[in-house]
Amino acid sequence: MVKNKWSNPVWVVILPIAYVIIYLLVGSKRGPYYWTPNQDPDYAYLLNSLVLALFKVPTHTDHPGTPLQALGAIVLWVSYLVQLPFNPALKKNLADEVLTNPELYLHLFNDALLFLTACSLVAVGWVTLQLTRNLLLTLILQITPLLMFRTFLGEEPSRVAPDVLVVCISQLMVLVLVRYLYAEHGNSENGERSRHFIISLGAVLGLGMATKVTLLPMALFLLLPQGWRRKALALGVAIVAFVLATLPIITRYGRTLRWMTDLATHTGPYGGGEVGLVDTSSLGDKAQQLFTHNLVFFTILLIATAASIGFALVWLLQGERLRGDCLQDDSLQDDSLQNFSRSSSFRPDFRKVYFLLALTTLVTWGQVLLTLKQQPQSRYLNPAAGLMGFLVFVLIHACWIVLPMAIGRSMNIAKLKQAIPAIVLALCVAVCIQQIDYSANKIASGANRRLRELTKIETFLQQDEYKSCTRVVSRRASTPESALKFGDFWAGRKLKSQLINLFPDPVFYIDEAKGYETYTQPVSFAELQEKGKGCVLLQINSMPLHDWKAKYRPKQGVDKIFEGRLEALYRIRTN
Repeated sequence: MVKNKWSNPVWVVILPIAYVIIYLLVGSKRGPYYWTPNQDPDYAYLLNSLVLALFKVPTHTDHPGTPLQALGAIVLWVSYLVQLPFNPALKKNLADEVLTNPELYLHLFNDALLFLTACSLVAVGWVTLQLTRNLLLTLILQITPLLMFRTFLGEEPSRVAPDVLVVCISQLMVLVLVRYLYAEHGNSENGERSRHFIISLGAVLGLGMATKVTLLPMALFLLLPQGWRRKALALGVAIVAFVLATLPIITRYGRTLRWMTDLATHTGPYGGGEVGLVDTSSLGDKAQQLFTHNLVFFTILLIATAASIGFALVWLLQGERLRGDCLQDDSLQDDSLQNFSRSSSFRPDFRKVYFLLALTTLVTWGQVLLTLKQQPQSRYLNPAAGLMGFLVFVLIHACWIVLPMAIGRSMNIAKLKQAIPAIVLALCVAVCIQQIDYSANKIASGANRRLRELTKIETFLQQDEYKSCTRVVSRRASTPESALKFGDFWAGRKLKSQLINLFPDPVFYIDEAKGYETYTQPVSFAELQEKGKGCVLLQINSMPLHDWKAKYRPKQGVDKIFEGRLEALYRIRTN
């Protein structure tokens, strides 16, 4: 490969560091974790991680998400034990400490996820640079999280969720695929026959599936090992890795399997709706929404699709022409076969590149179809979005092989191998800047609006007229107590005893049941009236009278005190 004067390995840490800094800065703009749009699934995973840290079985096993919960349990214990000798104000047990300071531990949890993803990017960069000796090509692989910024963070900026860990795992898959592509160049043993490759492929796939089943389309990469025996071995490794990664929830396998079956056999979100594969009536709207929110993702995918189809057509046409020449004149057969084998479309290295290109493209389309079946939300594209840099990487390799044959052998191959990655990287950087700027402004705008509305609500609550009233908050209100209530619900209410001891006062409105309860037990509306001397306030997400959310209003009826676009404060009628 062409050596580059910028091939110092130190360069491979620049983009991972930039990734961490940018994601921290932009992610912080969306406000506290306890705000309504930020609670789900962050608080659910924090409290299930706490349950696991207390050596109990987590309740939230839908994804299954166990590796994320295990990571969270480790983060909670390590951070708690590190603070213990230096912080005299620290609670005497882990549960009380985490429940008292959930925002701190969510930030630490998020930092751990970012650190792991950055490490995976460094590993990808290090290995790629060693194999290619081409820094530009290496940076194209590493720029993926910034190139997919709008998909990963701009549309649905989760910070503690399986989707974030999936980005890290997708980079591990990229590492496996890059080593597979370059195995013949760097190793004496053929890549597809390498036991190390098979084990790595299966382990990453199994870990990914244990984190979130939306990685399922990546199972197509099991076609890479040569021969059914090796494919079966890779599948076996994946199954073992999945079981090991989900050991803490092995007693809940039945429930998780039922959930996944419902997802597969029902047309609605989260396994609801009618029985069937897909709701065709809404498919067009879903596709349009998904496309408009992920333009960079689909641009790369469509280019890869066109290239895959184009190369396949050229392949078929060359084969037909060869067969025609051989039938017309037997004397041309040997020459035709030699030209056929020298053709860029039939060179062994191109066949390997093309197979990876076509297979990765199929994996990505599989991810799109899986997303359209459920909900057109960007986070469901994360597994395939993490492969976008690799898709560009493979397209560049295909161009390196095909262009000299198409344009002419007089082309300077060395300059070509630098020019193409340089142009592509420049385009990627420009797109990254646009994506980051757009996402930062969008997130900040929404957060500022919510902050203004919450400030107005707090102003009303401080007025003398309402100081003696009983305040009830929705389970999804933008308050720390509501976030803990939401998280405990998804943790199977296994932390309710600790919560009621720490926070005995909050009362929650459960909109589905139109009832009231504390962390542990129901509360009658009469009790709330008596406590508030006939005045009961409800802080909840805005429920305009003519909006679909109005169906969640209390059965007693409400009078509006403040009703913003996002947040609201109502007075529940008492007569």
